[in-house]
Amino acid sequence: MIILPTLLIIILSVLYTNQETLIFRPYPLAQNYSYSFPFDFEELNWQIEENTTINALHFKAKESKGVVLYFHGNGGNLAGWGGIAEDFLSRNYDLIIYDYRGYGKSTGKIQSQEDLLKDALYAYDYTKERYAESKIILYGRSLGTGLAIYLAKEKNPKKLILETPYNNFTDVAKYHYPYLPTFLMKYKLDSESLIEFVKCPIYIFHGTEDIIIPLEYARKLESKIKGNYKFFLITNAGHNDVSETKEYFAELNKILR
Repeated sequence: MIILPTLLIIILSVLYTNQETLIFRPYPLAQNYSYSFPFDFEELNWQIEENTTINALHFKAKESKGVVLYFHGNGGNLAGWGGIAEDFLSRNYDLIIYDYRGYGKSTGKIQSQEDLLKDALYAYDYTKERYAESKIILYGRSLGTGLAIYLAKEKNPKKLILETPYNNFTDVAKYHYPYLPTFLMKYKLDSESLIEFVKCPIYIFHGTEDIIIPLEYARKLESKIKGNYKFFLITNAGHNDVSETKEYFAELNKILR
């Protein structure tokens, strides 16, 4: 009689302790890996904790108007993500982008939502020491939108740009893993409860054919905004090609003008 309850407890325990493997897709790099980009950049290493160093890149435009602090998606590393620097450098904005714990050359391991927020705050404070807040633009993509929204609520950046955002991480997890009990979720990233407090202008990009974070979740997030915002719906775009469309670049030109 006690076999089934015991088995259930074991299954729930495994799901709780291993949910990071369902959410994050880190691609580590060797510590001696050398980045190569056709742009001027500085490699950074932020000592967050004794066993945690965050690896970041600081790209610098020739005639900088400000800086974009970028929070990338749940996969890849800076070797790939660094390529987006051209989108901002060509529009005279510097770019600061970092790898999450366990990604690329960043050490440590993501074990809680607090880890993600702590590192995001460090990145913002680093940026604020070098740029006036009136020149800081926060950019979140997919997973990173939750971090960008959190910072926009806590700080005072110039603008907030969101690419393929979600309303909260619990709903996204239920969509992909319907068997996962929500009470086990360590990563809530409840953006919809925060975005109403964001004071800066908000710009949202989302594709009509996104099957990773369906459009309905971005619309739910939109419904909670109380300030100045624009929602750009990219027809026929999925999750990974929104920022490859003519419509995206046309609007980005206006936002960064």
